[in-house]
Amino acid sequence: MVIKSRLYNPLWFIFILTAVVLGYLNLKISVDVYDNKRENLVPYYIIPLGSFLLGGVFTLIVTAGPDGNLQSGLLVGSVVGLVFFLTFTYGHYLVKKRNEE
Repeated sequence: MVIKSRLYNPLWFIFILTAVVLGYLNLKISVDVYDNKRENLVPYYIIPLGSFLLGGVFTLIVTAGPDGNLQSGLLVGSVVGLVFFLTFTYGHYLVKKRNEE
C-alpha cells in the first residue's frame, strides 16, 4: 500500500510531465542533428505496423505473466502501441518536413 500512496503524490505527476517535456525536446534536437541529405525515409506504413506489433508483444507478455489477465494485458499493450505510434509518427513528420526545406 505504500506504493499506491506515493503514486497519488503531486510530485509524481510533475516528474511524469517533466519526463514527457524532456523527451519531446530531445526528439526535436535529435531530428535537427539528423542527416538531411538522406532521402530514403522508412515508408510510413511500417510505423503503425511496428508500433502495434510491439503493443501486441507487450500484451502477450503481460497476459502470460504470473499475475496477468487479459484486461491488464490489453491495457498495457494498447498504451505501449499508442505511445510508440505517436512518437515515431511525429519523428517521421519532423524528418519529412526537414527534408522538404
